[in-house]
Amino acid sequence: MARWFTALIRKRILETRLAGRPLGDILYPTYVRLYPFIFFMRSFEYEGKRYRYMFHPYGATIRGERIVEIPIALEALAAHSGQRILEVGNVLSHYVESEHDIVDKYEQAPGCLNEDIVEFRPMNPYHFIISISTVEHIGWNEHERDPEKAVRALFHMKNLLAPGGSMLVTMPWGENPDLDCHLQSPECIFDTLRYMQRVSWRNTWIPTTASALAMARYGKPYPFANVVVLGYLRRR
Repeated sequence: MARWFTALIRKRILETRLAGRPLGDILYPTYVRLYPFIFFMRSFEYEGKRYRYMFHPYGATIRGERIVEIPIALEALAAHSGQRILEVGNVLSHYVESEHDIVDKYEQAPGCLNEDIVEFRPMNPYHFIISISTVEHIGWNEHERDPEKAVRALFHMKNLLAPGGSMLVTMPWGENPDLDCHLQSPECIFDTLRYMQRVSWRNTWIPTTASALAMARYGKPYPFANVVVLGYLRRR
């Protein structure tokens, strides 16, 4: 399908109004499910494994980085099934049923604790902490900007881990410059960093290296993140 034609369909579906309601509310879920078949996009590779792209109406995954973040996160979540798990930012519950603890300062949702993560003091430590495209907003997109708060949040999250516990945090490169600087500094909190890069307007992603960060821009040349950083650490 020609690029201009696909873009036109997407634009009309998302912007058309019908009897006061967005027509996209009706057609968009169907379009999302047909999208992988239209473009023959079934899966992507990450760390030697194949994952299915996440095509889902919530968060318009076909347009952004959640198309790869969510499958990777769900795999990690399943690997820690039965353990004490904390999610920072209410994301995964929109895609699967969630039984783990969730801290989100702003979003009102069942089972979601509306607390600031830097002030969160649970009774017991966690075996696994996960956060999907949330940390970059901490202190950066709040009413009073605090450039260092995202990094403080990461160190606090580490302190919430039990000995031997682990953490996975995904972060779009280029949205929070102060967080980006930390990720490139010798004091970076993570033991390991991995990178995924968007390489086409069809939202195709491939593994890449830190060298891709030099030319990566948020929102350019493709919408939203063009590189996602995945940070891993284990509390020893």
